[in-house]
This record gives sequence, C-alpha cells and structure tokens, in this order.
Amino acid sequence: MALFLSNINQITRRGTHLFPDPPIPTILLNGAGVFGLTDDNVTESVFLFNLNLEDDREGSVRIESTSSTTDVARYVNADFSSTFVPLTVYEEANPSSNTETQTFLSSSICFGYDFDSGAILYVRHGKSIKRIMVTESILDIIYYVQTTTTTSTSTTSTTSTSTSSTSTSSTSSTSTSTSTTSTTTAFEGDFRVTSGEAVSATQIRLTTTEVPFIPTFDASEWEVLEGGEEVTIDSFALWASGVRLNVTGLVAGSTITVTYSGPSAQSTFGTSLDTFSLMAMTNSVVAFATLSLDDGAYYFRLQARTCTLNMDQTVSATGFSGSQPGDWDEIKDYNLP
Repeated sequence: MALFLSNINQITRRGTHLFPDPPIPTILLNGAGVFGLTDDNVTESVFLFNLNLEDDREGSVRIESTSSTTDVARYVNADFSSTFVPLTVYEEANPSSNTETQTFLSSSICFGYDFDSGAILYVRHGKSIKRIMVTESILDIIYYVQTTTTTSTSTTSTTSTSTSSTSTSSTSSTSTSTSTTSTTTAFEGDFRVTSGEAVSATQIRLTTTEVPFIPTFDASEWEVLEGGEEVTIDSFALWASGVRLNVTGLVAGSTITVTYSGPSAQSTFGTSLDTFSLMAMTNSVVAFATLSLDDGAYYFRLQARTCTLNMDQTVSATGFSGSQPGDWDEIKDYNLP
C-alpha cells in the first residue's frame, strides 16, 4: 500500500476530532486504511478510513474526496516497499520547541496534514497512534517515500483530459511507466500573491489530476504570456494540488496564458504531465488593503499580506516608497494559529 494525498470536501464520524475544524483541503493517508470506496457525483468519491489498523477501537472516519474512485483505487493499489523516513520532529509536539531527527517506517504513518510550520502526523506506536509535529510538509514526505522505494505491480488505469471555464483543453498523450499507464492533466489555474504592495500576482497555480514533481525544472518547456508578451518565470515549486510558477508582477485583470511542451514534469507515480497550449486565465488578484497611520514624525501601516495582518514602520526618509528593510521594515505579523 502507498501513502497518498487526498483532496477532501468533508470528514465525518467520531474520529473527526483528530482532524482540523474546519477541515483543510488536502490530507495524507495510508492506503492500507481505505475501505468501502464508492462513487459520489461521478467525478468524486466517498470512502471510510481506518484510523489505526492495529486497534479497531480507534474507529474510522468517512471521507468525501474530490478524487474519483479510479484515482483513489490507483493510489491504494500502488505497491511501494516500506522505507525508513527521517523526519525533523518538534519536541513535545510544539512548534516553539527544539527539534530532533527521528526515523519512522513509512508504513507506520497513518495520516497527516499540513500546518504553518510543517506537518502534523499520526504514526503507529505499538498498537496505539501517536501525534507528532514535523518541519517537513506532507508533500516532502510523499516525495521522499516515492523516490526512495521501488515500485512493483500496480493497477492500470487511464484518466481523461479535463477542462474548465478558465482553461483551454489541449492534445493529451499517454505515457507509460512501470506497470502503470495513465496521464496527469493540468486542467485549471489561479493566482496567489506572496508578498509586495503592487496590484499584481506573483504565483500562478496549476491544478492537476495528480500532484507532479519536477526533478529538474526546465524553464524552456514552459511559457507564460501576459497580453501576448512573455513573462519571466523566476522559479518553480509544488503546492498541495499541483504545480506553481513563481513569476514577476502581473497586472490585475490581465489575460494570462500558460503553455507546457514537456517532457520533464511527472507525477509522484511516474506518469508524465500532459502537454497543453495557451491555457487561458484572468488575473483576479486585487490590491492589498492598507491603513496608514502617522503623527507627523513616525509613520506606520497595517496591511494584509501573505495571508497575515502586518504592521510596518518607516526607517528612512524614503519610507514605504522604498524597499525593505532599508526604507521600511515589519514590526509584527498576526494570524490565527
């Protein structure tokens, strides 16, 4: 059985106290705990998940997933040898505490989810399960397990190209990896802002049918156009449901198109990301909300930035028209834990 990521709509039944409320969109699951898999609204699925295979008293939860039954079955049936996973663990399960490296068998990891400073994992400890906090994300853990074990027999399935109102479908090709034939399709995109003050986007996120990883990102295989003009791609990264292009500032409301020509991008199961051409999106990122405060001598501002409320102060005559930290700097940032 394999560890896999599931995008979820809802978690119910008595074991829900072990998960965040409200639920976060993506969780890590051990495929050995999945049972009772059924269709839900054709493209989605419902299944039960046993929280601890060593002790039924822990109970099970009902998970409504945005993944299809075909995808979940493929994840569950993928056979990876259990491997030792080194993790940086917060002592006393507190992100403010010191850390130490501990090693866990991947088969002993029951489930987990991300939080601001890494991931919360529930691992089997004898016949009980233990809650730990680690600095690694659930994507880091999946990537380590999938790239350090050997894939054996798995099921064969084919996923079809998907489209949305914000994307243009493209010609898909099927690639073959060890005992598996399937495709990974980028079917929509959106935008996120990571920092700065301009009315712009600095991340383009592409949602895919499987979470890809790129061992070596080849910028020549990707093209981003804004109003027909090429935009510089600064770097490439993963997010919970796909891939992310980090770019220079984009104008709010502008039309962006993304093209991928292949072949470097692959999913965690070794299938190639389908090529696509001119996937169109509108940059919907809006201006930052800012409140300026001063007494004629000292200048401050409150600003929503990077999903936090930030308090800044000027440190030079140039002030907020300049750059951080030479002209202004952050005093404090606030958000809920």
